[in-house]
Amino acid sequence: MSKERYATGEHFESGVKGVTWDEGKKKWIVIVNYRGKQYKIMQSSDKDEAIQTMEAADSFILACINTLKEKYSGNSTKK
Repeated sequence: MSKERYATGEHFESGVKGVTWDEGKKKWIVIVNYRGKQYKIMQSSDKDEAIQTMEAADSFILACINTLKEKYSGNSTKK
């Protein structure tokens, strides 16, 4: 960011990984990374809504991982 933006307070940070400011659209963007690709989940002019969406995505992903771990934890591929 340019020094001028910092001087005028025109920089935007969410403090949450995956929630970034799109200067061109003037909106908060929620992005999830999976297998080396980025997926835009949503965009909003409301930072709190974007943060809540990212938190929901994180919770959903963690729940999926835990479900798979429980399902396959007893299965072994060893012979």
